[in-house]
Amino acid sequence: MTSRERPPQAGDFFVLTERGHRLRLAGRPRDAVPAYQAAARRAPPRGLQAEARVNLALALRGSARYAEALAQVSGARRMFAGARDREGLAFANWARGSVLRYVGDIRASRRSFHLAKAMYERLGSRTSYELPGDDPGFVVRRGGLLAAHEGLAYTLCGLGGCARLSGASRESSSTIRKPGGYFRGCVMRTGWR
Repeated sequence: MTSRERPPQAGDFFVLTERGHRLRLAGRPRDAVPAYQAAARRAPPRGLQAEARVNLALALRGSARYAEALAQVSGARRMFAGARDREGLAFANWARGSVLRYVGDIRASRRSFHLAKAMYERLGSRTSYELPGDDPGFVVRRGGLLAAHEGLAYTLCGLGGCARLSGASRESSSTIRKPGGYFRGCVMRTGWR
């Protein structure tokens, strides 16, 4: 049985998502789009389809395909809301704010970032769930305080950028200082370098 004939597996999703991340973060968002699209087609249930759409939206944003990016985020928001995935919904609201900032709609961007911020603050350490992999003994844990801190840090960066673009330098300066503590907390908890 070839990979085209076998049913999608979680490992496919994770490999393709990682490839998309690497390409996007290397400054090649156009090359990341096909990887994220393939990841979305292979996403197993339990919220990964929505997550794949947000990742795709971020690559589309980097490729200046803003309308498509917003459509992907809107679809992901509906999926996360339907699954009652509060962390995913916060992530999608952050992504929407990010795309809107690129579009130049700073007011709408700030609203979306403020919504994401409130959601991440409410999450705190209350969220945690598992995503099954191909191997029944393999489980990826996601959520909790680490994810909330990371999401809040990125959201505050977005709010600071919006304030800067609006000419509110004092607000920008105070907002931009806050994420450092959250990012340091992520490094201490995970050992990232």
